Amino acid sequence: MVLVQILVSAANNNSYFVVPVSGKCSIRVLNMVYHSTEANTNSRVIQLRSGILQFPYSPMKWLTLVSNPQATLNFDQGFEEYSINNCVLQGQLDLFVQDYATGAIPAGFQWCLVSLEIEKINEDYQPMSNKSHPSR
Repeated sequence: MVLVQILVSAANNNSYFVVPVSGKCSIRVLNMVYHSTEANTNSRVIQLRSGILQFPYSPMKWLTLVSNPQATLNFDQGFEEYSINNCVLQGQLDLFVQDYATGAIPAGFQWCLVSLEIEKINEDYQPMSNKSHPSR
Protein backbone atom coordinates (compact mmCIF):
# COMPACT_ATOMS: atom_id res chain seq x y z
CA MET A 1 0.00 0.00 0.00
CA VAL A 2 1.14 3.50 -0.78
CA LEU A 3 0.06 6.70 0.95
CA VAL A 4 -0.36 9.43 -1.64
CA GLN A 5 -0.98 13.09 -0.82
CA ILE A 6 -1.68 15.54 -3.60
CA LEU A 7 -1.75 19.29 -3.07
CA VAL A 8 -3.93 21.01 -5.64
CA SER A 9 -3.42 24.78 -5.71
CA ALA A 10 -4.91 27.62 -7.71
CA ALA A 11 -1.79 27.48 -9.92
CA ASN A 12 -1.98 23.75 -10.76
CA ASN A 13 -5.75 23.16 -10.63
CA ASN A 14 -7.27 21.09 -13.47
CA SER A 15 -4.01 19.21 -14.08
CA TYR A 16 -2.58 15.72 -14.08
CA PHE A 17 -0.61 14.81 -10.94
CA VAL A 18 2.08 12.15 -10.83
CA VAL A 19 1.31 9.19 -8.57
CA PRO A 20 3.83 6.41 -7.83
CA VAL A 21 1.52 3.62 -9.05
CA SER A 22 0.72 2.22 -12.46
CA GLY A 23 -1.58 -0.65 -13.26
CA LYS A 24 -4.64 -2.17 -11.63
CA CYS A 25 -5.26 -0.95 -8.09
CA SER A 26 -7.80 -0.08 -5.43
CA ILE A 27 -7.98 3.34 -3.77
CA ARG A 28 -9.16 4.33 -0.30
CA VAL A 29 -9.98 8.01 0.15
CA LEU A 30 -8.59 9.02 3.53
CA ASN A 31 -9.17 12.75 3.64
CA MET A 32 -9.76 15.93 1.68
CA VAL A 33 -9.01 19.38 3.13
CA TYR A 34 -9.97 22.62 1.37
CA HIS A 35 -8.94 26.24 1.98
CA SER A 36 -9.94 29.54 0.39
CA THR A 37 -9.40 33.19 1.20
CA GLU A 38 -13.13 33.91 1.34
CA ALA A 39 -14.71 35.20 4.51
CA ASN A 40 -15.75 32.42 6.86
CA THR A 41 -19.36 33.53 6.47
CA ASN A 42 -19.37 32.26 2.86
CA SER A 43 -20.07 28.59 2.27
CA ARG A 44 -19.72 26.70 -1.01
CA VAL A 45 -20.21 23.15 -2.21
CA ILE A 46 -16.82 22.10 -3.57
CA GLN A 47 -16.18 19.08 -5.81
CA LEU A 48 -12.95 17.34 -6.73
CA ARG A 49 -13.49 16.16 -10.28
CA SER A 50 -11.39 13.29 -11.62
CA GLY A 51 -11.61 10.61 -14.28
CA ILE A 52 -10.60 8.00 -11.69
CA LEU A 53 -11.93 9.33 -8.36
CA GLN A 54 -15.61 9.13 -9.18
CA PHE A 55 -18.60 7.26 -7.84
CA PRO A 56 -20.97 6.32 -10.70
CA TYR A 57 -23.77 5.07 -8.42
CA SER A 58 -23.87 8.14 -6.19
CA PRO A 59 -26.00 11.25 -6.82
CA MET A 60 -22.79 13.22 -6.21
CA LYS A 61 -20.44 11.63 -8.75
CA TRP A 62 -17.22 13.21 -7.40
CA LEU A 63 -15.75 13.77 -3.94
CA THR A 64 -17.76 16.65 -2.50
CA LEU A 65 -17.39 18.82 0.58
CA VAL A 66 -18.92 21.98 2.01
CA SER A 67 -16.60 24.86 2.83
CA ASN A 68 -17.20 26.48 6.24
CA PRO A 69 -19.78 23.91 7.37
CA GLN A 70 -21.83 24.25 10.54
CA ALA A 71 -21.42 20.53 11.27
CA THR A 72 -19.62 17.56 9.72
CA LEU A 73 -19.92 13.80 9.36
CA ASN A 74 -16.79 11.82 8.58
CA PHE A 75 -16.32 8.61 6.63
CA ASP A 76 -15.92 5.49 8.78
CA GLN A 77 -12.17 4.87 8.53
CA GLY A 78 -12.51 1.66 10.56
CA PHE A 79 -14.25 -0.05 7.65
CA GLU A 80 -11.63 -1.91 5.61
CA GLU A 81 -13.19 -1.53 2.17
CA TYR A 82 -11.89 0.59 -0.66
CA SER A 83 -13.63 3.64 -2.02
CA ILE A 84 -12.74 2.74 -5.60
CA ASN A 85 -12.05 -0.88 -6.57
CA ASN A 86 -10.23 -2.28 -9.58
CA CYS A 87 -9.31 0.96 -11.31
CA VAL A 88 -6.31 1.40 -13.59
CA LEU A 89 -3.77 4.13 -12.92
CA GLN A 90 -1.18 5.14 -15.48
CA GLY A 91 1.15 6.90 -13.05
CA GLN A 92 -1.01 9.99 -12.95
CA LEU A 93 -4.32 11.29 -11.66
CA ASP A 94 -6.35 14.19 -13.06
CA LEU A 95 -7.84 16.54 -10.48
CA PHE A 96 -9.98 19.65 -10.81
CA VAL A 97 -11.35 21.57 -7.82
CA GLN A 98 -14.60 23.24 -8.84
CA ASP A 99 -17.52 25.14 -7.36
CA TYR A 100 -20.56 22.83 -7.66
CA ALA A 101 -22.91 25.76 -8.39
CA THR A 102 -20.87 27.32 -11.21
CA GLY A 103 -18.62 24.53 -12.52
CA ALA A 104 -15.70 26.99 -12.31
CA ILE A 105 -12.74 27.35 -9.98
CA PRO A 106 -14.15 28.49 -6.60
CA ALA A 107 -13.73 32.16 -5.65
CA GLY A 108 -10.71 32.60 -3.40
CA PHE A 109 -9.53 29.00 -3.86
CA GLN A 110 -6.00 28.43 -2.57
CA TRP A 111 -5.42 24.74 -1.71
CA CYS A 112 -7.01 21.35 -1.59
CA LEU A 113 -5.03 18.51 0.02
CA VAL A 114 -6.18 15.01 -0.92
CA SER A 115 -4.91 11.96 0.98
CA LEU A 116 -5.30 8.54 -0.61
CA GLU A 117 -4.19 5.01 0.14
CA ILE A 118 -3.48 3.07 -3.04
CA GLU A 119 -2.91 -0.68 -3.24
CA LYS A 120 -1.78 -2.48 -6.38
CA ILE A 121 -3.77 -5.63 -7.04
CA ASN A 122 -3.07 -8.77 -9.07
CA GLU A 123 0.59 -7.88 -9.36
CA ASP A 124 2.84 -10.82 -10.20
CA TYR A 125 6.09 -9.96 -8.43
CA GLN A 126 8.92 -12.45 -8.85
CA PRO A 127 12.24 -11.40 -7.30
CA MET A 128 15.33 -12.09 -9.36
CA SER A 129 17.65 -14.81 -8.10
CA ASN A 130 21.38 -14.10 -7.68
CA LYS A 131 22.12 -16.13 -10.82
CA SER A 132 19.84 -14.08 -13.05
CA HIS A 133 20.74 -10.67 -11.62
CA PRO A 134 22.65 -8.70 -14.29
CA SER A 135 25.22 -7.25 -11.86
CA ARG A 136 26.26 -10.59 -10.37
